[in-house]
Amino acid sequence: MNNNISNNGTGGSATRNGIRLDANDSGSMNTTIQQNTFQNNPGTQISALAQNLSSSVPAPSIILNIASNNIDISGAPSGADGIAIDAQDDSTITFDIDNHTTFRGNFLSRAVRIEATGQDADTATLVGHVRNNRFNDWQSGIFVNQTDSGSVVINIDNNELTDSTSAGESIGILAGNGDSPAGKLDATVTNNRIANSVTSGDDIFIQSNQNAVVCSDIRGNNTLASSTTTSINIEQNNAAIFRLESSGGPVAYLQGANTVGTAPVASGTITPVAAGSCTDPA
Repeated sequence: MNNNISNNGTGGSATRNGIRLDANDSGSMNTTIQQNTFQNNPGTQISALAQNLSSSVPAPSIILNIASNNIDISGAPSGADGIAIDAQDDSTITFDIDNHTTFRGNFLSRAVRIEATGQDADTATLVGHVRNNRFNDWQSGIFVNQTDSGSVVINIDNNELTDSTSAGESIGILAGNGDSPAGKLDATVTNNRIANSVTSGDDIFIQSNQNAVVCSDIRGNNTLASSTTTSINIEQNNAAIFRLESSGGPVAYLQGANTVGTAPVASGTITPVAAGSCTDPA
């Protein structure tokens, strides 16, 4: 606690992180990163990776609480991300990213990147929250990626994202990428406030692709102060499944359940399901 971790790199290196946590094979850790300052480290400010390179039993796991840190990379080079969490193979990461009032980028990087990659029969598992944070000046704010057989359960709630979509989405959630895309993603996206001055991109984008199964609860978000082309964009492709906690048509529901400046967009087959159908992290 109360550390200042700044400019952690020499000779122009773009790979030096602020803090990096690795759990390999049967390794496990329970870590809290709280009330520190991360400034202009040229790599990722906080990075966590779990991977099972040797198919060990039990598989690696990380429990990670990241709270109340000051993160500012406004003076860092391109590629300096904020927080990156990556579960691979059959590993598990449980996380909570909470209460960051200073979380400033440089329009070149991602604030939070969360990825689950489970290859073949392996199921990498990510369960957690991104809540009560204030993001400013990022290429994209919160990016979630479920690949291959990975599983993600995420709650994104009560965040403020200002000018966090210079290329892409303020909140972007993708499921069904990779060589054997048959994973599952449950995403609760509620009570977020988004204000972007750029006119391209989406404030909230959720896609179910290939053979993925997505269940999403999207309500209480406010994009009224945003100038982007699309407030909320949900998409089902290929043989994927997209379930939306809703009643009636998806566009009318999203427009009524959120405060939006532009009409939501829904493409593909969006299946309405009852409230409480999607899994929410504990």
